[in-house]
Parts: sequence; C-alpha cells; structure tokens
Amino acid sequence: MFVKFCGECSNMLYPMEDKALRRSTKQRSLIYACRSCGNKEAVTDLSEPVFRHVIAHQASEVTQETYDVTADPTLPRTYETACRNCGHKEAVYFQVPVGKNDDMLVLHFVCVNCRENWFSSDD
Repeated sequence: MFVKFCGECSNMLYPMEDKALRRSTKQRSLIYACRSCGNKEAVTDLSEPVFRHVIAHQASEVTQETYDVTADPTLPRTYETACRNCGHKEAVYFQVPVGKNDDMLVLHFVCVNCRENWFSSDD
C-alpha cells in the first residue's frame, strides 16, 4: 500500500466513494480526493488495497471491564489458581488476544474475592 499525493497542491489524497456518480448513475466508484483543494483523481488499479486499518492489542494493557465479570454465570471459573493479591482460589477467566495479528491468546483471570486481574502469561 502506498500513499498518493495531490497533483495540484501536493497534499495527501484520501480514498472515498464518488457520490456524484452514484447519485446520477447508481454505480459505485472509488476515487482519491484531496481534503485541501478538492481535487479528485480516479482509482485506476483496484488490485492494490487503498486502506488498511490495524489495531494492535497487548495482553499487558488494562482490560476495561464494563460490568462485574465475577458475577457473570456464563464465564468459566477455576478453583485451582491462587490470587497473587489475596490468595483466594476462585477466579473467573476468559481469553484475550496478544500481539498485532491476534495469532496468540492468553487467559485473563479476575479474582472473585478482590477483583485482582492477571494473565496466564504473567506466570
């Protein structure tokens, strides 16, 4: 994937749908448009990707819990892993991706007693 620049003002071109063509002919077409001067260029090579959105996740990031996961009856529980904070042996766990391509998963544990968080990769 490469970056295209405007021939008029040399600013970066962004991929977008040609809405004027779609309104008039009902056909969809991809164009590059300049956000500064409004110049538009047709996309000629549709075999090359025009945009790639990569989200990188890491297991060391603090996972936001939007609700009390320890009370969720659908999540698996373990009674064999001791909490590092309080020593309690009951914890809820679920899988979280590690790395940029989500090619590896680790277990995220939450202690039922004190709500301490840890990962299986921390051992």
